[in-house]
Amino acid sequence: MPIDFGEASFYAVYDGHNGLDAAVYSSMYLHQFLVQSKYYPTNPEHALYEAFFTTDKGFTQKTEKYNLVSGTTAVCALYRQQEKKLYIAWVGDSIATLWKNGTPLCLVNKHVPERYDEAHRIKNEGGIVSECQGIWRVDGQLAVSRAIGDVKYKPHITCEPEMRSLVLDGNEEFLVLSSDGFWEYTTPEDISETIYNELLETDGCPTEI
Repeated sequence: MPIDFGEASFYAVYDGHNGLDAAVYSSMYLHQFLVQSKYYPTNPEHALYEAFFTTDKGFTQKTEKYNLVSGTTAVCALYRQQEKKLYIAWVGDSIATLWKNGTPLCLVNKHVPERYDEAHRIKNEGGIVSECQGIWRVDGQLAVSRAIGDVKYKPHITCEPEMRSLVLDGNEEFLVLSSDGFWEYTTPEDISETIYNELLETDGCPTEI
């Protein structure tokens, strides 16, 4: 008898650069490649890992055919209701923040060239990490060190995701997925106030904003 893994929910933010193509492609296919993986649903972490590479491979083929140049960051959240477990996978500098007991907890370590291990990896692969007007960049161009797409910068820019998982204990309030730039214009206090007010207006029923 097949095992019932229960319901699952998937959420993601894709923040494109040098065009929208990589972000649009990823938003259309990454979740499909996740559920099509031979590792899903028994091993969701491995399936997520594989989905990033499958998405990148598919977009690379499209890039070569249509001469595209874009790339995209990605932060994905997979929630498995039956096991009450949250899986986060990401490349680039988009962010997942979980509010628990009124406190925001950042769940990702951004892939940026000033991060020591990322700079070390890039230099070992023959790439260059340099600072220009206070912003660190890969090969003098990209401000992120991992992404889907960006074919001309491979292997210095890799699509290999980092992942983490956590079991939810019921004290969590909400999860926010966002691009890095979102945090330049708001604060955790503003976000929580907006969401709590929205919940009050809908009688406590969850909603998307």
